[in-house]
Amino acid sequence: MKLFLIASIVNAIVLNFQQPLKVKEQTLLQVIQSRPDLVVLGQLLAERPEFETALSDPNADLTVFAPLDSAFSKIGHPPPPEAVTEILFYHLVNGTIPSSNLLDGDLLESGLTLESLDGQNQVIKVTTKDTGLITLNYHSVVHESDIVASNGVIHTVEKIVLPPPSLFFTAAHLPLKYAGFILALKYTGLDDIVRSQNSLTVFAPTNKAFQQLGWAKLRFLFSPAGKRILTTGLKSHIAPKILYTETAFAHTLPFVVQTLNIPLLVKADAKAKTILLNGIAHVEDFDVIGANGVLHGIDSFIGVDSADDQVPDDWVHILNKN
Repeated sequence: MKLFLIASIVNAIVLNFQQPLKVKEQTLLQVIQSRPDLVVLGQLLAERPEFETALSDPNADLTVFAPLDSAFSKIGHPPPPEAVTEILFYHLVNGTIPSSNLLDGDLLESGLTLESLDGQNQVIKVTTKDTGLITLNYHSVVHESDIVASNGVIHTVEKIVLPPPSLFFTAAHLPLKYAGFILALKYTGLDDIVRSQNSLTVFAPTNKAFQQLGWAKLRFLFSPAGKRILTTGLKSHIAPKILYTETAFAHTLPFVVQTLNIPLLVKADAKAKTILLNGIAHVEDFDVIGANGVLHGIDSFIGVDSADDQVPDDWVHILNKN
């Protein structure tokens, strides 16, 4: 009886060690094509030789975020084939990244390159803070993690991870934070820059930052007399170069970012996870990604101090006009 028990334990241990090895002998493509919950993804990959080659390469080292079949059923209108190819590239990340290394705030460089980023790879943002679940781009939750293959790892996701729209539309989709900023961009005509110019960093004042200006100053800035100051101020929030948080935190000393108007002095503290602009504006919303760059929400408006002296004149102008 004791010998039988010992033999059973040994067999169980051997089987436990053998099971992962059996999976590891399969490539990423083979694992995907063998799973009953990844049938649609397997078919899409089979239609595209570049993916079959990449995922079958024994020397590859990739992480695949694999949409479940149920994720595809949530799409109302199937995108054109070229868009599907871009979306598939967006689900590939170089290097084997286990779920334990998918940390809140991480930016993962995907396989999707974009002209709107001047040929750079678009990133995927990881969040875990609000729900404790690993979530990609705020909406796609990792369903099953750490499916090991011989040339990488697979994490299944409940929704398709879509590349984000332009920074303008990304901010417009967050009206509770950036409605004032979007209104200011449209009023000054700077919305086209934030919508279409390549490789931008936008330091977007939040709605709270606009409220802190006060009613009188806002009234002036959104008047014909104050439009020039508002326009100049907004240009101080737009930089023609991408600055992700991880790049800022790599600086041990303060550094300068040139905007469309003035240079901004940036003080980044990697340990405290804080970024301060010109000594007054704190970044409170990090790395909101868009098709043409990145947006950081800040708690103060920079570059509109000259409006303080103009507010009384605005009221005089209104009274005289009436």
